[in-house]
Amino acid sequence: MCRRSRRQASETPERRTIAVASPRREGQNSCRGIRLGRTVLSSGLLAGIFTPPTGFLCRSGPRGGSHGELYGFPAPAEHARLRHNALEDRSSNVSARTKLLASVAGTIRDYRADEIPEPTPDHVDRWIRQFESPVQLPILREVDHVLKKSYYSREVVERGLGSLLTLGDLVGSDPRKFWRQATVFRRQGHGASQRDFVAVLDARLARQWGFSSAKRGDIGGSFVYLDDGIFTGERVSQDLEKWIGESAPSPAIIHLIILVCHTLGKYWVKKRIRNCAEKHGKTIEIKFWCSTTLENRKLFSKDSNVLWPKEAPDDVAVREFQECLEGREVEWRPAGGQTGVFSSESARSLLEREFVIAGARLVAKAQSPHPLMRPLGYSRFGFGFGSMTVTFRNCPNNAPLALWWGDPTTPPAHPLHWYPLLPRKIHPGETSGR
Repeated sequence: MCRRSRRQASETPERRTIAVASPRREGQNSCRGIRLGRTVLSSGLLAGIFTPPTGFLCRSGPRGGSHGELYGFPAPAEHARLRHNALEDRSSNVSARTKLLASVAGTIRDYRADEIPEPTPDHVDRWIRQFESPVQLPILREVDHVLKKSYYSREVVERGLGSLLTLGDLVGSDPRKFWRQATVFRRQGHGASQRDFVAVLDARLARQWGFSSAKRGDIGGSFVYLDDGIFTGERVSQDLEKWIGESAPSPAIIHLIILVCHTLGKYWVKKRIRNCAEKHGKTIEIKFWCSTTLENRKLFSKDSNVLWPKEAPDDVAVREFQECLEGREVEWRPAGGQTGVFSSESARSLLEREFVIAGARLVAKAQSPHPLMRPLGYSRFGFGFGSMTVTFRNCPNNAPLALWWGDPTTPPAHPLHWYPLLPRKIHPGETSGR
């Protein structure tokens, strides 16, 4: 039977005893317990260092044995050097942390602008402190690296759509005529991403030629479906299947202008639209215009550009989540592929491990979690979708729960008790991936 447990992270400081010393009793042949070194108490920051000021000289007892040995503790100069190095390391980490907090906040500064407060270094710091101290700085480094490649600001989106207005392969030799005659979809079943991106397109069209896109273009004109991403392909497939069944002409060309396409989702969209068109006896041609295409097919998992664990982390909540998969096998990613949006294999593995653990604990808190709710984002498979793509308008539910899930104002045991880096705007009717 699948059990959902609640696990609270321990706040007990880690104790590492590097050295303990005690003098030899008379008559002993050895110096048991005498070591060179120091004792360190640590709870993320350097809490204290104790170095005894002297050493002990041990000699063999009356029954003979080995010659005596001297296990000395650091001399004052060595002690000062070690302490200086420790303080330098601490200062260096604090400086790196401060820079990374500011960098991450700067990258996402226009996230949901005019809806939520602008992200600050303090906001990022509050989020990262929910992870265990030793991994906070490495997580920050990799999140900073990845978001610089996968976060799409309003400026980037506007510039990209602007370049499409006159792209010859899309609009032909007369771009003004193309956009005048085109029908731009405004039929998205759930969410508001299409509406927001059409608004950006209309602003560019008005600036360029003084008109907005048409809800119903001229007969013989092309059809344009605009959105920020294809993840699972579910949303665009549903929207186009409904259009094909109700009002699509035949033949027709539909241009899918998508900011970020995932290869598996793109495959399913092609297959579903082809089958739907055949079912209704229509000829529909699909053309994809993707700003970025990210690999996430099982056959190419080694080179995937989503979070895809190599193995299950050793954690109680993770093991219980696996039990809830009801025997369905999890496909693991082989190590050693292309790094893609990630800085290295080790940094990628760190994010996968820590986000799986955090996400599994959030799933475990839920009373009746949705079947698609997975640690690495909504999906039907494994530990979740694992997308790290985010736009200025929202974070997809296909991203790791640790990025967007939660409400920090709730009590600790509440399912929503988590402080999100990218608080997600939930739209009515949203239950599945995109």
